[in-house]
Amino acid sequence: STKNDEGKIHVSKLEIHPTLPAVLKDDRVFNGFVIAGGIDITEDGVVGTLCAKYVDAWFREYQKGGTKYSGKTPAAYTPLLLAVCEVDTKTMTTRTPWRIGKLFSTKVTTNMANEFSYGTYGNYP
Repeated sequence: STKNDEGKIHVSKLEIHPTLPAVLKDDRVFNGFVIAGGIDITEDGVVGTLCAKYVDAWFREYQKGGTKYSGKTPAAYTPLLLAVCEVDTKTMTTRTPWRIGKLFSTKVTTNMANEFSYGTYGNYP
């Protein structure tokens, strides 16, 4: 959507005891993302998770055609922008998500600067 309201993902800090229910200590939200994937933590305590979001222009371009799958698959299989969402666990401050993967485009030509940065393949869930 153009409102960036498709959903949100959470990175939460829990306190866990063997004989008691888990306690939510803190929670950070990344708005506009529809799904989160794998999660990892660095040695210095930064949690990162793969997060994905719809891009309205990509959705429209995909539905118009230009790929062998266009118009043949449900909306759930349109290209997604992939990013890494990070939280510092010591301070629970969020970092700006950074893009990974390709930018979806059916208008790729062979004279584009980097064929690994644009295209129709590599942005599917």
